[in-house]
Amino acid sequence: MYLSRSPNYRKGDRVYVARLRRAWGAQSYSVRLPGGAPFSHVIVWCRKFDVGIAQAPAVAGRNADGWCG
Repeated sequence: MYLSRSPNYRKGDRVYVARLRRAWGAQSYSVRLPGGAPFSHVIVWCRKFDVGIAQAPAVAGRNADGWCG
């Protein structure tokens, strides 16, 4: 799982965040971002086959201390 500035799998900077916990079912993650972090999308990327699987807008959580998830 990566954070990105773009919803496009191949454009923009990506930052590796975490490995998926499993290959099926709903999952949620909490990610601590520094204030003003420019990331707007979450990307699920398969490194083995170098292909994007899914993307979604990053949604800020309720906390005001930099948590997103």
